[in-house]
Amino acid sequence: MSLEEMITFTQEHCRLFPNLLMIARCHNDAFASNDDSPQEIQFRLLQSLPPLIKPTALNDKNWIQFAAKLQETDLSFVTSIAPLPFGSSLNKSMAVVVDTPFLHRYRALESIDIPSLDDDSFQWAVTERKQYDIEIEAGRIPQCPLVPLRNLTINYRKPAFGRQINDAAFAFGRTLRSMSASGDWWGDLTDFEKEHGFAIGADKGELCWNVPQLSNIAIIVRWTPAELPELRELYLVGTPAISFHPDTLRSTVNLERMEMTMTTTRAASRYILPAEEFDSEADGTEGDGGSDDDIEDSLRPEGFHSATPSAPSIPRKRPTWTWDWDLPKLVELTLNGEFAYKFKFKFLDKAPSLLYFSVDITSWSRQHGRTVEMADLLRPGFQHPELAHFLGRGKQRSKVIDSTDCGDADDTGFEDDQVWKEFQYVRVPAMSMFILTGPWSLESRVLEVLFGKVVPSIQDLTMWSQGYSVGEWVTSTKHLY
Repeated sequence: MSLEEMITFTQEHCRLFPNLLMIARCHNDAFASNDDSPQEIQFRLLQSLPPLIKPTALNDKNWIQFAAKLQETDLSFVTSIAPLPFGSSLNKSMAVVVDTPFLHRYRALESIDIPSLDDDSFQWAVTERKQYDIEIEAGRIPQCPLVPLRNLTINYRKPAFGRQINDAAFAFGRTLRSMSASGDWWGDLTDFEKEHGFAIGADKGELCWNVPQLSNIAIIVRWTPAELPELRELYLVGTPAISFHPDTLRSTVNLERMEMTMTTTRAASRYILPAEEFDSEADGTEGDGGSDDDIEDSLRPEGFHSATPSAPSIPRKRPTWTWDWDLPKLVELTLNGEFAYKFKFKFLDKAPSLLYFSVDITSWSRQHGRTVEMADLLRPGFQHPELAHFLGRGKQRSKVIDSTDCGDADDTGFEDDQVWKEFQYVRVPAMSMFILTGPWSLESRVLEVLFGKVVPSIQDLTMWSQGYSVGEWVTSTKHLY
């Protein structure tokens, strides 16, 4: 019997003997992976059968049968949707689900773990919650009880705006206990035209997060660089900034504005990891670490069950910020927190159009001081016969200045041989605003190079005083506007 004959037989059997045949499978040696028919054939077979009878859970065992009879299936008893094997083999059943809204029919749903569907997939729940609140405020008993969702996991398979998470936090806020959002998209995102980012909790103030029972939240964005050649502005705050892969900047040749910060409140101090935790990045390498799946499994809240066993969580080393990306159109750069602490001045050579520069290493612990030396301002690749000797003496000189806090080169015992004036330095001729705040330490010669050669056209200057005297400050900045 051919596959088509089998399908015809099943359809005719169900017509003659309704509700008798409940399950259909094709057993054939041609399907070596398992004893089931291909998903396409299986889907056509199940379309002839009766729907699932009052299912209480949907998972990889019954998903195709549910999708084949989506409209006819009674979903009012379903309490959980387990991880589903969405992939190329489920294109047919997945397409049916995406094209036919169904989430609003799960009135008893408590746990859901699915790939993201549509950005508006929880709008029905938002509408119900708003109506529920209106009736409560009016002193009436709500006509439609809210869905008692407790655990929510969404795996974004394409770029998204975070609207599903925002909607769910609002709509299910009375019962929600665990939320997890992960994303593993990569590649060319230039067709992403409606909006320009993934923003959680930024819904124009219309919806706010009020989730009193929430005890677990995991937002996972893969450390995978993206290709964003048309990106003009990059604004990341907090967790999204930490999870951003810096190699993405190798493709952002049109980037004009970049802001990587840990808080939106400028007056507040910022948390920066202990300095020793950045040591692993100093050699420019990344460790083997654990896989993204290891970490995602370790963060999966209690009550969710994966089809594959969880591997133990192994901490990964984070991607290295090399500061060697070519950003010829960048005009604004704002950094604070760990991004400021890791900043390297050699980057200025790759951003010759910078107009606005703000780097703030203020931290809660006040243990994240940085010393800017002559070597930091040298143009990458510059060579000079006296360079190595000069830099060696410069390190000793800086140690003396730091230990004595004299701020005066004449008191260090080191003569200034003036050879540094022959060196080539990074240069940003058009920069007009320069803000360097936090415990930065710069001695007099560094000040002279910074304002005389690196950023000679500054009109608006903000710096903290450390490592130099007032007289040295005046001398190095007197030529500025």
